Amino acid sequence: MGVQIETIGFSLNHLQMVMTLQPKYSVSDVIGRLKSRSSSRMRTTFKWLS
Repeated sequence: MGVQIETIGFSLNHLQMVMTLQPKYSVSDVIGRLKSRSSSRMRTTFKWLS
């Protein structure tokens, strides 16, 4: 997709990432796709979330 995760970190209830994006991608679009895919995977893995 033209996105590279430089660093990633976790705390109790947060995720921090430093990402490099190509100029043709907007931050909101990249984060939206990331949230959509992670949400889908979590609902598949943890059936009680659905």
